[in-house]
Amino acid sequence: MSVGEVLGTFVLLVVIGAIIGGVTNSIAIKMLFRPHRPVYIGKWRLPFTPGVIPKRREEIAGQLGKLVMKHLLTADSLEKKFADSQLQERTTSIIQGELEKWLDEKKPFRSYIKNEEQRERLISHVNTMIDDWVMGSFDSLWEDNKDKTVREIIPEGMKPLIESQLPEFSRYIGQQLTDYLESEKGRETVKDHLDRFFENKGFLGNMLGMFLGNQSLVDKLYPEMISFLRQPSFIMALHELLETEWFKIQDLTLLEIDEKWQAEGTLRDFVHERVVPRLSVTRLLEKSPSEVLSGLKAPLLEEVPVLVEYGLRTLSGRITEILQVLDLEKLITDQVRAFSLQELEEVVLLISKREFKMITYLGALLGGIIGVFQAIIMLFIQ
Repeated sequence: MSVGEVLGTFVLLVVIGAIIGGVTNSIAIKMLFRPHRPVYIGKWRLPFTPGVIPKRREEIAGQLGKLVMKHLLTADSLEKKFADSQLQERTTSIIQGELEKWLDEKKPFRSYIKNEEQRERLISHVNTMIDDWVMGSFDSLWEDNKDKTVREIIPEGMKPLIESQLPEFSRYIGQQLTDYLESEKGRETVKDHLDRFFENKGFLGNMLGMFLGNQSLVDKLYPEMISFLRQPSFIMALHELLETEWFKIQDLTLLEIDEKWQAEGTLRDFVHERVVPRLSVTRLLEKSPSEVLSGLKAPLLEEVPVLVEYGLRTLSGRITEILQVLDLEKLITDQVRAFSLQELEEVVLLISKREFKMITYLGALLGGIIGVFQAIIMLFIQ
């Protein structure tokens, strides 16, 4: 055999070996994914059908879920991540940016709820909650303090404040009385009382009313009454009366006050009719975050780092419970099961495409090496 023939045989065997090795490995890789279903010839199923991944799909999904949870997404790794200062800084920066943007917002709160029916339902629900909470708090406070005296209930610092307002309150009452008596309704009320007074006095009252006349009495008494109410002496007497009653009231329990003046019902009605409506969210929804929270912008932004640090620390401490609740192993398993075989193939190829190519090339290399050995053996045999 000539040198040319030997060299040709040598090259041919190497090329054939490389082709066989490369093609074999390429087919083996394809057989990981294909065919997707078993192939039958009559009743006989071809070996290695379906491919390894379609055949072991359920097992792969389960093992992948366990692998991720046991070696990748562990409680320890997440705890370390939550404790990472860079994560805290990035989270703080993002939240502060979004919060500042929202605090500068000019749109009213109601604009965040586009659906009018949902908005009205929310307003009604929140207002009901506020009403229930306020009235429930009132009832609870009354029940807890009904056997205490006013002196025990009112803080010491408030007593001098209340007493200092008694002179002003006396002047206010005097002014209100004067304004009422000077009004048309006040004059009519006084006239009605005089009419009833004369009627109750029988014959003598009728005679007195006939001679003097009710209207004449009103005209004569009114200026004197109003003048009396404007006198400093009346205001002083009213102040002394209020002060005396104030000291008496301090020694009464809430139950005693309620028995004398039905205080519980009066206070309850006042809270329900005057206080609760002021807490309604209807007016609040017409305002914007910048109007309502402008004074709190700086303090709120300053508190974000503290809240982020506390939130991440809390999450870190409860991460094991959170992972149990989320059951990420089952989630990953279900997600892999939900992939179509084509999607699963694309995912695996996307991750391992380079490695699969290297395996194919390695097969060709090994085939070529085997071809070299075959050529050498043939030379020795011949």
